[in-house]
Amino acid sequence: IKDYRTHPRSKSSSTTSSTSTSTSKPVDAECRIKMCEWCFQVVDFCKFRRETVTIGMSFLDRYVTTPTGRSALQNRKEYQLAAMT
Repeated sequence: IKDYRTHPRSKSSSTTSSTSTSTSKPVDAECRIKMCEWCFQVVDFCKFRRETVTIGMSFLDRYVTTPTGRSALQNRKEYQLAAMT
């Protein structure tokens, strides 16, 4: 996980991220619900077990409570990226 931060490109993307943070809305309950629904659509399309989304959302919720993950709650694009990975 730390490798992407030490990559030379991360400085330029973090600059872009911090710029977009000021224009991006913070994550709210509606945003989380939409992400959860999208995850269920993907799981249904791929015919995976729906339990996978429940587990994944639990991991995401725990991640955004960490010092590293808190920034994802201030930027919807970062939150979406965290949810997809």
